[in-house]
Amino acid sequence: MIDGPYTSYDLNTLLRAKTDGKKAVVIGTGDTLNGETSRIDVANVCVECLNYELTINQGFDIINSGKRPEVIDWQQLFSQIS
Repeated sequence: MIDGPYTSYDLNTLLRAKTDGKKAVVIGTGDTLNGETSRIDVANVCVECLNYELTINQGFDIINSGKRPEVIDWQQLFSQIS
């Protein structure tokens, strides 16, 4: 993981994370992905999982790769794991 590690007193540093949200979130299963991911995107994925039933009892991997879209289509991303 990149953009860290941080502790609770490093909030200002965390908000200036290195990826600047420029790389897309890529989801895969079965340990097929190889790359790095932002701690911020890991947190975002954890929160977004709460909104989609198809993520219940599912394991998956994430990395950051490629150009990030303006709006992330979480349902489309999560549909890749079911």
